Amino acid sequence: MNHYKYLKLLSSAILVGGISVVAAESAKPFSNFYVGVGTGYSMMNGISRMDVSGLFPISNKKSLHSHAIIGKIFAGYEILSASHVYGALEGYFLLDSQSADYQFNDGQSISEKLSRKTALGFRAKLGGALTETVILYGLLGAERSQFSLKGDLGLSGKQSLWAITPGIGASFILSEKTKMSLEISRSCYKAFKIVSPTGSASTRIKPAVNTVAISIALSI
Repeated sequence: MNHYKYLKLLSSAILVGGISVVAAESAKPFSNFYVGVGTGYSMMNGISRMDVSGLFPISNKKSLHSHAIIGKIFAGYEILSASHVYGALEGYFLLDSQSADYQFNDGQSISEKLSRKTALGFRAKLGGALTETVILYGLLGAERSQFSLKGDLGLSGKQSLWAITPGIGASFILSEKTKMSLEISRSCYKAFKIVSPTGSASTRIKPAVNTVAISIALSI
């Protein structure tokens, strides 16, 4: 099963799971700050293109894939109105040890390694209460990560890249001050570009990271 099918199945599970919860009373309005921690699974993918000039020119592309367990801390402010409309603003920090190794093979083997360690971001959530204990929402935010590339032909370096991060999620109210959330998101980063010191080689990588995360939040 590929990563995209996996994400589609999980997103369907969120919606089906939320709808299957037996409705109790109307959700009670609230407004509060919260903090939390979480973990999950992330999958990095993308396309790398390398161009090499000279006696034996090379121009080809390579798909990259990697996966890792993530850690997350976050804080935000949320509100549920009397009409059951839910909204939140949230900032977060991720630990994500992604590392994708790949090779270009065209008469010679040229290797590269793209890594991501951390991410810092913020997002807005908007949705509604399905039942007294279940809230469904969409999310949209921005995320910044430091990527590092180690490669042959002098194609090594570090760059901080921005990404737009859409997603969906569901929160399950466990108690008056505690909620559990399940979220699926995709961070689509700008391109990572490096030119060798001699100018004879260049590489362009456009990474994206899919994340499935579960978290616990505490109202403060």
